[in-house]
Amino acid sequence: MAMFDSWARTWPTLLTGVGVAVVLVAGLTAAVLEGPEGPRYPDAWDPRVADLADFVARERRLTFEHPVFVDFLDDEAFRRTVVAGDDDLTVEDRDDLEQGTQLLRATGLVPGSFDLLESSNQLTGEGILAYYDSMAERITVRGTELTPGLRATLVHELTHALQDQHFDLSRVGALPTDSANNALRAVVEGDALRVEQGWSEQLAPAERNALDAERLAEVEGTETSGVPGALSAFFSAPYELGAPFIDVVHSERDQAGLDEALRVPPTTEEQLLDPFAYLENDEALVVEAPAPAEGAIGHQEGDFGALTWFIVLAEHLDPRRALAAVDGWGGDAYVAFERDGRACVRSAFQGDTDAETDEMEAALVEWAAAVPATDASVIRAADTVVLDSCDPGGAAAPGGGAANAVGYPVTRTYITLGALAGGLPIERARCVGNAFVQALPVAELADLDSLLNDPDALAEQSQRATQACA
Repeated sequence: MAMFDSWARTWPTLLTGVGVAVVLVAGLTAAVLEGPEGPRYPDAWDPRVADLADFVARERRLTFEHPVFVDFLDDEAFRRTVVAGDDDLTVEDRDDLEQGTQLLRATGLVPGSFDLLESSNQLTGEGILAYYDSMAERITVRGTELTPGLRATLVHELTHALQDQHFDLSRVGALPTDSANNALRAVVEGDALRVEQGWSEQLAPAERNALDAERLAEVEGTETSGVPGALSAFFSAPYELGAPFIDVVHSERDQAGLDEALRVPPTTEEQLLDPFAYLENDEALVVEAPAPAEGAIGHQEGDFGALTWFIVLAEHLDPRRALAAVDGWGGDAYVAFERDGRACVRSAFQGDTDAETDEMEAALVEWAAAVPATDASVIRAADTVVLDSCDPGGAAAPGGGAANAVGYPVTRTYITLGALAGGLPIERARCVGNAFVQALPVAELADLDSLLNDPDALAEQSQRATQACA
């Protein structure tokens, strides 16, 4: 089952650990909404959403094959559908959560006292405003009063219903790699955000002001202070990276390009961090998973993906350093296992070139020095660099740098789009986008709105970046 959410603020998806918790929480919600022979559909749209469905179809230039049910729940009833309690978990669920927690600690992302289920419940219980369930083909929303905010949320979820009828959203989670699944989810969310934005832009000024005020109140009223920043970053990535990806595709390939991106989505998260890599059909290298340590007990294999490497590095290093290292991502694979009673992960990274592998090796050596409790080691073997790190248990301490790190690739994409609109050729525009963010201190990134709303400061920063790429 795939669930596609609207969030009170933009939150993202990890690979294994966080993904486990999301699936567990989501999987407890909706199979009961199906009929004996599959999903049931209403004969007509609920009158409360009929005009919104019409807008979505017009804006997305697609036709609904049939209406879907929309369930309006009060806050308490809605919360029960998106959080999981201890009584809901099987022994296997608990084992998966424990393994996910250990891997998060082994990669330096969460503290020793971290509770994965509690943090995931906090994010879903506080942040989700609605969801579309691709198995039941049904929308569930938090709230019964049709405020501007709720109507905007319905537009988002109705877009998912329309996407599902034309592009089959059940593919999310069924693709061969975690990176590919995360990339498709980002395309799905970015497309829905674009339609939602189009709806809000056609509102009368008074309604638009009411929507903005409602969204601000939602953000201020969402309490997630106990959630590690890296976990919030993983949850928000499909939204934060999906929106600029869709903007690039639409700018370069118009509406037909959006449809194609849903039919044949990006195959890697690298194409989310740099959407122009998608336009160039930049494919991943095949990297063999490292062998587990001698004497290891059990193991599982998978891929990290460029986004996970970025978040792992950015949690303890300058995010600009992390982004520069990950930009050379060619492919990766990992193996997780138990050694001497500790969960460990061995992750292989291969750059597009030897120089790019060298850059990641240097970044990983810095990372290992910054998180000594993991007993991490970095090994270079020909064209591959391997990070080996283990769960430090209660000694785990996150660095705190990942929370806003995704803002760097997002800003780079939009600066590049601006440079293209200004007439620069593609390679120089990409250089300008990269130079702009590499000169952007973390403090300025955290207050990026101030910079973007200061024409003089923005022009000065952009001019420096353009001159650097002359």
